[in-house]
Order: sequence, then structure tokens, then C-alpha cells
Amino acid sequence: RSGGLPEFYVYHLAHTLRFYRDVLGYPAESIRLFEKSDTERAFYNRIQFDVEVHLESLGGYKELGAVHYRGDYDLTRHSEGSGKDLSVHPTGREPVRPHVLELTFGVDRNLWALADTHLGKDGGRTVWKLPAYLAPVAVGVFPLIEKDHGRFAAALAHDLAAAGIATQYDGASSIGKRYARMDEAGTPFCVTVDGECLAEGPTHGTVTLRTRDSRAQERVPAEGLAARLRPLLVPPRPPFRVVGRDAGADGWTQPRSDTTAISQPPVASVRCRPEVGPRPTRRGPRPRSRRDGRAGRGCSTRTSRSCARWRRGTTGSPPGPSSASRA
Repeated sequence: RSGGLPEFYVYHLAHTLRFYRDVLGYPAESIRLFEKSDTERAFYNRIQFDVEVHLESLGGYKELGAVHYRGDYDLTRHSEGSGKDLSVHPTGREPVRPHVLELTFGVDRNLWALADTHLGKDGGRTVWKLPAYLAPVAVGVFPLIEKDHGRFAAALAHDLAAAGIATQYDGASSIGKRYARMDEAGTPFCVTVDGECLAEGPTHGTVTLRTRDSRAQERVPAEGLAARLRPLLVPPRPPFRVVGRDAGADGWTQPRSDTTAISQPPVASVRCRPEVGPRPTRRGPRPRSRRDGRAGRGCSTRTSRSCARWRRGTTGSPPGPSSASRA
């Protein structure tokens, strides 16, 4: 590109690439940058690079995000329209009008790309090899036999959820089918409670911890299991530039060593039964007012009787307001 790119733009572009490669886990060879020309980019952009990832299911490279340098276009237009000065007046410096750098991220298209990249077959099983910190459920907890080990397994699942780890309890069908369900859902770890755990006692009991990708299993203490798993669910934090008193001698700081503030979301739930979706919103007009006995707003008496018939299933679609109510 003639004249090169501004330093601040290259900085944010590099961090965007690092996010797609190191956090979302797309292979480096499948990511590329595509610069939009003057005729291709939006009229308000001075510089625009799209982040594209090669997706096998869609037959080529697809845009997943972009870095837009919009300059001072936004505030200039707002100033012209409002007649107000939107400049910033730093102490001891000339007034400046802030510029906008926009980093876009398509949620739905990245969810598709995560499935395209990480979902596949491994030794005859379907497995979604999501990075552990991206998995909707971090740990699946199973009793080997529901009636014998279910109580202890449910208590363990509750403790993990209370510690902020997204946990799902599953006691249905065989242990192999439960592992298969968790593999397809991308759950990175599974914990099985068996008779050996109960025989060892609540304070010294061990459980079987299974890792999704390697299918390796090991016996680990049930007590302190949350502390053991939490560091494995932390996303990578690359060095980042800081300004002010916290900056190092070279203006850079290293990733944080503590993991408590950047682990799984603080609110987690134990799903002990199939989830039920939200109750459907009732269609039709507002109900009658108890205060005056009249039909609700936008619904005449005749339309109310029609709505009642529709709710009973005698008509095919909800009626609209009558001409009298529209008037």
C-alpha cells in the first residue's frame, strides 16, 4: 500500500489477528487479510482490512470481521448536522476532533466458522474440539449408576457450578453415550462418580476425569476439583500496550498471572434435566380491562369475540382490529 499504514492501525490489526489465531483457535494458515480498495470499501472508511478465514463448508475464504479506520467522518457529520463543536480541547494543546477506529466482529458467522473449523470426526466419533474456554459447558458430571452414585455426583456438580464453572449433570443412558453427547457439544472435561469414590469417603474420594480430545482418563481427588480445572479454562492473554503508571519500562506489560477474574463466567448453572424453552408469547389483542369492563386498547368487542374463538382453535389466524377500533 502506497505510503504504508499508520502505526496505531497496524497495532490494532496485529491484535485482531492474534485474537482470531490464539483465542478463537483458527489455524494461522487459514487466516488472511483482504484490503478493500477505494471503490470497494464504505464511503466513510479511510482504511479497511477484512479478516477472512478459509471455511471448507462454504468453499473458500469468508469475511468474519474487519478493522475500519473511519477518520473524523462521524463527528464531522454530527457537527455539521447539529451546529455544535464536537472537538476535544486538551489542556495546553490545540483542539482536535477524535477519530474512530472500528473493529467489527460477526457473531453468527464466527459461530459457524468455529463449527466448520473444530467440528469433525475423530476415530469414528463426532467431536467438537472447541478451545476449553469457549465451550458452552466446561464440565460434564456423570454418576456411573444413577441410583447408587447420583446423589454424590449431583452434589459435586453443584459445587463446580457454585465455583463459577459451567457444569452439566447427565445421568441418562450408558456412560459411553454420555461421553458421546458431551464430545459432540464440545465439553472439554467429563467427571464420573463410581463406587470406588463412595467407598473412599467424601473427603478422600477420587473420581475419573476424562479429557475430550485425548480421551485420557485419570483418577483425581473430588475435593478441590474446581481449583484443578479452573486454570485449564482460562483463555490466553497476550501482552498488551498500556499507557500511564502501570506501563513497564518498555511500555508493555505481561499477561496476568492470576486466573480468578478471567475464568469462566461467575454465574453457572447445573442442568439436571432437559432445558425447556421460554413459554410462547400469547398472540392477539390486549385482554379486557377489569376496571371498566371494556375491550382492551386496539380491540373492539366484536374482535375480542373473534380472538376468543381463535384461542380455542376454531379459526386459523388471529384477527386484526376492526375498522371501528382503527378509527
